[in-house]
Amino acid sequence: MRPEAWASIVVSAGIIANVIFAYVIIFVQVLSVGLPVQEAFPGVLVPEVKTFSAASRDGLLSGDVILSVDGAELTERIREFAYLNPKSNFTLFKRG
Repeated sequence: MRPEAWASIVVSAGIIANVIFAYVIIFVQVLSVGLPVQEAFPGVLVPEVKTFSAASRDGLLSGDVILSVDGAELTERIREFAYLNPKSNFTLFKRG
């Protein structure tokens, strides 16, 4: 073999070894630490309540979770209904 061909083989082997080593490190980290799992909780989280708003007057706090509207679990249709009918009864889960 010519020296140039041998040099390209050595360089390619180094690159391939680094890629394999990176995959091994990632694999070991996933086995030891695990992958992040995001749990889906029912309801809608209230991120913020404006001062002097209707929600504030009714006792809704930031961090509360709305579980149902007029006894029905939240779906997209119920969310639209609650938006169009602000006097609906809400079932809340208080965080604090």
